[in-house]
Amino acid sequence: MKRGIITNNGQDIHLSDGEIWMTSWEISDLFYATVGVINSRIDVAELPKEETIPSSANNISIEESKQPSEYEVLRATAMAEKERASQEKLNKILTYTKRTLVTYLNEVDLNRLCGYITEYYLSDSLPKVEQIKVDTQLKTIDFVHFG
Repeated sequence: MKRGIITNNGQDIHLSDGEIWMTSWEISDLFYATVGVINSRIDVAELPKEETIPSSANNISIEESKQPSEYEVLRATAMAEKERASQEKLNKILTYTKRTLVTYLNEVDLNRLCGYITEYYLSDSLPKVEQIKVDTQLKTIDFVHFG
């Protein structure tokens, strides 16, 4: 937009490029200055404050001040919902695994496989596993389709 204004006023394209670069520098300088001010305010806000004893002039009793804030309640609710959804997802995965592989694995190996799946799901790392023997009817492509 600025380039169009400059060239429409009779200036050449090189001058408009220079103006665009200068405007970009000014905007980035303004951005970094703003970030610096915000960071300094955050640093000041994080400094430890003196502990004060609540006075009766504040009209806040000790019991009321120990009540969780609205943010804490909302965060706890959201975290509980996230955990419930995660557990529900894990239960669905384990149910699917058991229903699909029950005819190809014995009970001990199926439970061990479900344990490995649970450990992987909860820790996001590969657990140390022992080999599980499956029925010879299953081929590699069956496991690809299973996953």
